[in-house]
Amino acid sequence: MSFVFSNIPICGKDTIEQYIMTLISGGDLGYREKLSALADPSHSFSLPSDDSILLWRHLAISHLLLASRAAADGGLPARTAADLVSCYRQEISNAAHIDQLNRIYDRMIDDFVHRVHAHRQASVLSAPIRQCMSYIDSRYDQKLTADLIASRVGYSSSHLSRRFREELGLSLTEYILKVRMEHAIRLLRLSQLSIANICEAVGFHSQSHFSRQFRKYTGTAPSLFRTTGHLPPRSSFERSR
Repeated sequence: MSFVFSNIPICGKDTIEQYIMTLISGGDLGYREKLSALADPSHSFSLPSDDSILLWRHLAISHLLLASRAAADGGLPARTAADLVSCYRQEISNAAHIDQLNRIYDRMIDDFVHRVHAHRQASVLSAPIRQCMSYIDSRYDQKLTADLIASRVGYSSSHLSRRFREELGLSLTEYILKVRMEHAIRLLRLSQLSIANICEAVGFHSQSHFSRQFRKYTGTAPSLFRTTGHLPPRSSFERSR
């Protein structure tokens, strides 16, 4: 059973909110599974009607403000947190129905958690590696070569890959694949894009190659993951997280 914003029970709501914010401030990439574990299969909550959308918008905005503070506590720059508030406040205010608001909330929490995690991870890395990671993170949809990335910091491609492995436990090629696969996972989970469009959006020019890499990385096919929303517990993706 998954964790859905509109299924947050009124009883114990404050405790659940505090738990969500703790996961954000810690940049905990396992947050989705931990929140899903809060769902009690013996207790079902009826979805609110769209007549109550105003109340749920207010609650979502309250969570947005709490999330920005939690992210700042986790080390995310205050300006970045403020920009996210502006972005998601507008989306929440424009939500016309509960299902739409649930999707926005899901994407919002995912965004805050991943940004805090990335910031906390980067803070302990050397400046050249952080610079290369930033370059890859902003251009993962483009053709990336070791020589091109290494030239950004004056390293040889072999030396850069060695430094990546020393600091991140991954080679440069493995890190590029990890970035692309994590973006693909998020797009499959949170967007309505076709698998072909997601393949292109994360830098693959062959859908069959993308599917092979996705299966190798996660242990499941993109189409099956989109249907179930779950990854095998012992997949390489879970271990890397």
